[in-house]
Amino acid sequence: MEKSQKSELSKTDEKNFIGDRKVKETRVSKDIDKSKIVKVYTFESNSAGGILCVLIYAKAQFVIKKLDVEDWDLKKQKFDYEALPIIKINKVQYTHEIPIILYLGRKYNLLGDKNEDVYLITNLLYSIFDLKEKILPAFLPESKEEYENQQINIDKLLYEEIPTFLKRFEAQLEGKDYFLGNKISVIDLYMSFFILLIFKHPLRINLLGEILIKNAPNLDNLTNSLLQNELKEYFTSYFEVNSPL
Repeated sequence: MEKSQKSELSKTDEKNFIGDRKVKETRVSKDIDKSKIVKVYTFESNSAGGILCVLIYAKAQFVIKKLDVEDWDLKKQKFDYEALPIIKINKVQYTHEIPIILYLGRKYNLLGDKNEDVYLITNLLYSIFDLKEKILPAFLPESKEEYENQQINIDKLLYEEIPTFLKRFEAQLEGKDYFLGNKISVIDLYMSFFILLIFKHPLRINLLGEILIKNAPNLDNLTNSLLQNELKEYFTSYFEVNSPL
């Protein structure tokens, strides 16, 4: 991985990213077999961003079906486990984000070649979710206790928890172009979405950008490369910049 690669967004990408643009909700050719279309059900594009990144990289045909949070109580019984995001392919429902990512990885040959590859991918996916669970109450407190402890939680995140997780992620990239070596897998795609959402979002880049570069420069470079190339379509067309998380 070239360390000279820019950590910042290019001016063109920054304009596309921050500018007033309509987020796309479909990626379907006119002559596609409808049974092959992946329907992604979510409240907003960012909630299913990791799934969309895999579908875009795999050049899959998909449609985003956005549901209104206010209508969720009336509609949730139609979905297994009453949780989003989910996907449907040919009327078959697939639920829970990590199993969906692993399923798509197998479907599109993005899970590596060895059992150890699947283990590493699964381990890193769960690690990302572990970090998410620490980030949410700090940046988006809901309970009275979370509000009262918000600054304490943020300080702990910035100086302890986030650097620890980033160093673990970076260690898995040491001496490699991608997490599995020289071949892109679902974890590279999902991790890049996560880094974009948390560390490169305009609301947080001034706070978290330098922490990312300091603790995980190769991960930063990998994310920049994918967002400017293989995942540029997601970055410029599907990412909802106005959503905080």
